[in-house]
Amino acid sequence: MSDPKNKLMRRLVGLAYRFPERLRERIDEKIKSNHCVLAEGARLYAQSRIYNRQGRDAICVGRNSRILCRFETYAHGGRIHIGENCFIGENTHIWSAGSISVGDGRFDFP
Repeated sequence: MSDPKNKLMRRLVGLAYRFPERLRERIDEKIKSNHCVLAEGARLYAQSRIYNRQGRDAICVGRNSRILCRFETYAHGGRIHIGENCFIGENTHIWSAGSISVGDGRFDFP
C-alpha cells in the first residue's frame, strides 16, 4: 500500500512543478484579454493570437468559449463576435474588415 504522506508529497511536487507554466498561461491570457472582451468563463489559450487595431470591444468572445485561433481586425474597420460555448481551434484565422459573427455552440477546426 502507498503511504498517504508520500502521495501528498508527490502531489505537492507535481503542483509546484506545473505552477510556473500555469502562471505564465494566466499572465498571457490576461495580457490578451486587454485587446478583447471576454465573457465569464471564456478562455484564450497560449496558441491564440489577437491583432486588434480597433477598440477593445471590436472583438467579443461569449461565455464559456475556448479560443486557440488568430483574430485580426484592420485599422479601417472590423468587428468579430464569437458566441457562447464555442471552440475555435488552433491554426484557424479569423480576420475582419467589416463584421463577422460566429453563432453559439460552434466547433470550428482548421
